[in-house]
Amino acid sequence: MALLYFRLFHIAFTIKKNSILFQNTSTATCSIPDAMKPHVYKFGGSSLANPERIREAIQMVRCDPKCLSVVVSAFGARFKGDLKATDLLLRYVAKIEQPRQQAKILTQVKARFAEIAAGFEETASFDTNRYWDHMAKIFAANKHADFFITRGEHCMARLMALILGFRFVDATEFIRLERGCYLLEQSKRQAKKIRLAETPSVVPGFYGLTLGGFVQAFQRGGSDISGAMGAELLEAETYFNCTDVNGVLDANPDLVPNAQTIPIMSFDELGEMASRGASVVHSYALRPVRRARIPVIVRNTRNPEHQGTLITRREDIPTRIPGSILGLAGRNGFLPIIISKDGMDEEVAFLATVTRIFADHGLNIEHIPDSRNAITVIVNGKAFRRVEKAIRNDLAKKCHPDSISIGNELALVCVVGAAMREHSGVAAQILNTLASERISVSTISQGGSEISIVLGISNDKYEAAMRALHAGLL
Repeated sequence: MALLYFRLFHIAFTIKKNSILFQNTSTATCSIPDAMKPHVYKFGGSSLANPERIREAIQMVRCDPKCLSVVVSAFGARFKGDLKATDLLLRYVAKIEQPRQQAKILTQVKARFAEIAAGFEETASFDTNRYWDHMAKIFAANKHADFFITRGEHCMARLMALILGFRFVDATEFIRLERGCYLLEQSKRQAKKIRLAETPSVVPGFYGLTLGGFVQAFQRGGSDISGAMGAELLEAETYFNCTDVNGVLDANPDLVPNAQTIPIMSFDELGEMASRGASVVHSYALRPVRRARIPVIVRNTRNPEHQGTLITRREDIPTRIPGSILGLAGRNGFLPIIISKDGMDEEVAFLATVTRIFADHGLNIEHIPDSRNAITVIVNGKAFRRVEKAIRNDLAKKCHPDSISIGNELALVCVVGAAMREHSGVAAQILNTLASERISVSTISQGGSEISIVLGISNDKYEAAMRALHAGLL
């Protein structure tokens, strides 16, 4: 699991346990019967952006008697251009040598949380301004970035616990991580030790604790991962991932305004779409729930009557029409790096050497189309430009290519659907659809799972390709 990793000292000992900031004032005493498998809810930042949206989230939880755990993000954007909590906190950390700028940013953070707290009588005992002053003092003393940037989730969870009357449980009490990996068995032991399954709780998402006692943040959007971890540890019946759209859409609505909700899909299909640009659910969040065979329902907090999208095992999905397409995903801004060398097909480990060079410079390779005397390495364009000189030097020293050239920017479009497997003519249908719009394809590949086809097209044709494929295939 890819995680942001900073070697940070755990600073829980610096927090005064008897401080009013950290007292547990929950009055919840009810327990869930052993025979009843619980539900776990995760609310993203868009569902927690202001008191009105939080009330909608609260209503969803209160309407479900099986809800045992609520995992929360920090507040999100209220409108286009508005800043999310984590964006503000990252800016604060970046301005470490500019105290005046930090003070302005902290004022914004405090104002947003004060607005949220003021919307609920239950939070009257929680002084959000005092909380953030205290967090700023800790950061000034210890410079622990991961600790500070995750306080948005921590503060939101404190507020939500008070509003719901649930127990507050810090993620550091049971989520265990090490070297970028989730430690399931250690996390299970900690969850049992703190009796996580006994009373309803609110847990901050986005972080955990390493075995060495370091607070460690996940990638952006990592609260999805926290929710999935909680569902696995609690052996949940269902994991509800609540957001601001009516489930997983069959295309990016910013590009395809008439994109529709997918009613049911497999973990494999969502994994393909999430890894290729669909942003509703973090791709890493699927691993714990898939391993535990826990179905996921993506629902809209603002439209709770909508059925949303059910994500489950492939064998639990009704048979689809052979060859049918489920959805599209894509991203642009990639560069093809073309490495040519006569006889490379006879050179042992040539490809391994090339991929190692890119990995050593922190670049993830999206695709590697090849021919007898050339390979094309497709990578994120901005990331490549930052290390282009070093990669060129390493390739020249270790691979001795005849030439290294860079093609025009590409977009990668992924067509997904398990029903494509073992059905002829799907690729032809895709290519014909694009050809009818005069969109040429630079690369095309189908993975071993045969549930997706990835196309490389000119960057400037990306939006037109998405619209054409959606109109022609879905």
